[in-house]
Amino acid sequence: MALSIGIGCASLIWIAAAIGLVPDPALEQGRSRIGTARTLAVNVATYAENRRQVNLKKLLERTVESDDNIVSIGVRRTNSEQHLMTFGPHVEYWNLDHRNDAAKQISVEILASEQPWGELEIVFAPYQFSGNILWLSFPFGLVAFVFTASSLFAWVILSKSLKYLNPSNVVPSRVRSALDTLAEGLVLLDGNGEIAHANESFKKITSSIGEDILGRKIGDFGWQKEATELDEGMPWELCLEDQQRVARHVLSLTLPDSTLKKFAVNATPIYNGEEKVRGVLVSFDDVTALENKNSELAKIIGSLRSSRDEVARQNERLNFLASYDPLTKCMNRRSFFDQFEKYWNDEDCKLLNLLMLDIDFFKNINDTHGHSIGDEVLVLMGHLLRESVGDRGIVCRYGGEEFVVLIPSITVDQCESFANDLRQLIEQSETSGVKFTASLGLSCRQFIPMDAQHLLDQADESLYLAKGSGRNKVVRFDKRLEYKELIDKAAVAEAEQGKEIPYTAVTGLLSALSFRCPRTAEHSIRVADMSVIVGEQLMNRRELYQLEVAALLHDVGKIGVPDSILHKPGPLTKEEWVVMRKHDDIGAEIVRSALSSEKIAHYIESHHQEFSADDVGTDTVMLMPLASRIMTVCDAFDAMTNDRVYRPAMSEDEALQELERNSPGQFDPQVVSILCEHVRSGVHKPKSEVGRPVFSTQQANAIGEHIEELYVAVSDEDVEKIKNVVQQLRADASGDSQVDEVANRLDDAIGVTPQADLEEVLNLANEVMQICRESRNTFVQTAESIVAD
Repeated sequence: MALSIGIGCASLIWIAAAIGLVPDPALEQGRSRIGTARTLAVNVATYAENRRQVNLKKLLERTVESDDNIVSIGVRRTNSEQHLMTFGPHVEYWNLDHRNDAAKQISVEILASEQPWGELEIVFAPYQFSGNILWLSFPFGLVAFVFTASSLFAWVILSKSLKYLNPSNVVPSRVRSALDTLAEGLVLLDGNGEIAHANESFKKITSSIGEDILGRKIGDFGWQKEATELDEGMPWELCLEDQQRVARHVLSLTLPDSTLKKFAVNATPIYNGEEKVRGVLVSFDDVTALENKNSELAKIIGSLRSSRDEVARQNERLNFLASYDPLTKCMNRRSFFDQFEKYWNDEDCKLLNLLMLDIDFFKNINDTHGHSIGDEVLVLMGHLLRESVGDRGIVCRYGGEEFVVLIPSITVDQCESFANDLRQLIEQSETSGVKFTASLGLSCRQFIPMDAQHLLDQADESLYLAKGSGRNKVVRFDKRLEYKELIDKAAVAEAEQGKEIPYTAVTGLLSALSFRCPRTAEHSIRVADMSVIVGEQLMNRRELYQLEVAALLHDVGKIGVPDSILHKPGPLTKEEWVVMRKHDDIGAEIVRSALSSEKIAHYIESHHQEFSADDVGTDTVMLMPLASRIMTVCDAFDAMTNDRVYRPAMSEDEALQELERNSPGQFDPQVVSILCEHVRSGVHKPKSEVGRPVFSTQQANAIGEHIEELYVAVSDEDVEKIKNVVQQLRADASGDSQVDEVANRLDDAIGVTPQADLEEVLNLANEVMQICRESRNTFVQTAESIVAD
């Protein structure tokens, strides 16, 4: 409407200018200039008739200086091309082509005495319209000005006026009544987002009942968008911008009482007859209760999701614990067999290799360094296997120190190469200063096993061959016959090791020695006790028993030495020493005959050899068995710390220093170090035998046999057998309160079933063996006292 008013006013000005009702400023200034030129020409003519040129020059000069519209003046005589006089830059600006253009220059003829005298030439400056630029393009500038001014004026007046009008009048009363019956809030907005009509529900929603909200911006109510819609505009803004319907935008509104309401907002464009958007119909549906329920539901779902995730993590952990060994993180046997069967039944899996590994001398590691170090070895072994195999196969802890590796999709030669690399990696590893090796058995599907279990048995057989032929090697099932000779030798050695040594024969030989030379028998018992203490850190139980027997009988050959030499009160001559040194060979022959043990005989024969420093770190050190090296050190220590007929006893500290000075020249430095540590700890003193019962020869022999049985049971970690042997000891050693007390503790440790704490049971069994050794000492001392009497 404002634009129409502006156009109408401009049209009227244009018509007025056309019919001359509006003066033309250029025409008026032209007429003024012509009048000025004529007046000045009359004055020039007057001065010309009177021939007063001086006054004429002053007149024209003042005129140029005082009138800003005149640039220059020139006077020229009739028929003369030269100017009589000029004022200002007349020659420069005068142009004959525009001599009668009032806008630029005017020429007026001068008459003197009614005769032509000359011409007055005036150059004018451009028209000046008193600073109003609109007159320069008359009448266009004036029309434009009137149009602009009237339009702006009309717009301002209409804007002010319309605010005092009721926009809702554009909505019929019957429509307003219908809208007020709706439960949801409805608002009609114009194209500027201002409210043209609002129903009663909207007024209740916004707590604006009784207020005049018409003409207000809908955005002034403080609507808040959801976090997911922060980057988008308000629904009505989007509707006006895109000219499309906008649905289900959720907005929040905080009421004056701090109540937070939530609304589902829909906006629909309103078109006029020309299909142009004139406004927006906006609906506000109160969904506060629904949104609150949804929020609560979301919290519940979140809590359930958290619980579900926690249960999933727990299930994952339980599945891991059910499927993997917690110590080594390798698959357990049950899960391994499930996977093994799947690979075996997969017809596409033509290449399937199985490795079985066993840590060499693992029991020695546990016995020597403790079970905690043994666990570290198992953990490291599991880590090495898992890192080496990766995702190429499956690693399983099969049991104890045994592991199984299943590797598909490679040839047996490739698997053998992998196994050798793995063996070398294990050999180069260590934990807590402990190095270890492993033996490996390899089989594969191409060796035609009958089933999956048979393939496992083939690998197990190969592992047995690897351990039996020297350990720390890889044996393939198809090459097992190459190890037959080594297996046979190993079987002979195993038979020798497992052969039972009749303790009655040991006791008989020791008794014979005590009757022949009580001091030597007592020395043998002390050497045996010390050898067992040292050997416990270097040997397994079965080897320890053989060491004890060898130490008890290491001087039994002195039975064959003449009394004149054996009991000589002074130093021996060279010839007598030759006879005395034969007692090792004599003792070895006695042991071979009485015990049928080549190994113990070899221990006795070699225990007087020297341990050369040149042998350390080489295979030649094995020529002198470990048992012999232990006996040599303990024999020398006991000899130095007890009186001889040819010299007095040394102190323990002096004896230890002597051993250290001759280590490793004469003695094994490792054995010397263990003995020194034990002696200097102060715990090696023999226990008092006061109050201990004295057993008969029959009881002593029975106890000795039980020692042998205990050694075997402890070596095999057979809890049930340990329990039975201790019960027999309790019966045979009736009256010994220490045996009864330890037996009771052992019963408590084992309980009703043999599923007991193995470490505690083994410790109690060791305690029983110590008591048995002390009982044997009591028997020998009793025998010595009989001889002395």
